Amino acid sequence: MTTPTRLLLTLACTLLACGGDSGPGPVDSGLPDERKGSELSDAEAKQLCEARAEHAAALISEDDAKHQACTFGGLIVAGGSVETCKTFYDMCIKMDFEEDPEPAGECMLGFELSTCEATIAEIEACFTEEDDANAAAFKSISCNDAATTGDPNPPQAGPACSTAQAKCPGIFVTASDDVQN
Repeated sequence: MTTPTRLLLTLACTLLACGGDSGPGPVDSGLPDERKGSELSDAEAKQLCEARAEHAAALISEDDAKHQACTFGGLIVAGGSVETCKTFYDMCIKMDFEEDPEPAGECMLGFELSTCEATIAEIEACFTEEDDANAAAFKSISCNDAATTGDPNPPQAGPACSTAQAKCPGIFVTASDDVQN
């Protein structure tokens, strides 16, 4: 799956509600910071996952979601043509936008917790960093990217995710990792 599609699906699955303009604080599951991911029960893993989903959803406003849904739609039908993308976008943006009333399904962390030796504090810091990077990449994609190949703005692991990755394989998949898998 290509990274832009993966990014769209990730954000679409977490957009259960739209947040305000000021942005959320960091991911906070309420779990003890010093606990390791491998020590979490299923209920605690769900709590961590839902805290991350709420954080990610709060980063994208309803207007951002509409803009990006129309941009992604345009990029899909564009076939490399910036003008085709812009034509699709212009038609799409004028339409009423409704969020999918269906629940997003089971919350998925995207990595194996049983082998994760990172602490909750390290995991939450990585989630915050990754969500912020994904939201920035999500917001920056435009029809001008129709002529490019690959992901024009791939999120990269920052210091928090680099720390967590060393103890928790799979916690952050970079664009180059996604292409290789």
